[in-house]
Amino acid sequence: MKKAGLIASVLTVMAFAAGCAASPEDVCSHMAKLMAKEMPAEADKAKADEAMKEFKKKCVSEVKSRKEKIGYMKYRKQSRCIVDASTLADAAKCK
Repeated sequence: MKKAGLIASVLTVMAFAAGCAASPEDVCSHMAKLMAKEMPAEADKAKADEAMKEFKKKCVSEVKSRKEKIGYMKYRKQSRCIVDASTLADAAKCK
């Protein structure tokens, strides 16, 4: 009986760990990296600390809002897709 409970607990923890969504901060950091890679002229403008802070603040706010609107499961799929994207075009396809 204890063994079954232990196995269930381990499986639950594994499922939770495997099923985590990327945080809004991680999503925005990845988007910033893609922008810097694909649009170097724009990235140079954004290098100023204040501009980068403002971008991240706005991005995180928008991602959190989107997460609330679409629900956790859909957000999880979308956030993972964005963080796995290697181009802005790939990230834009994440629905």
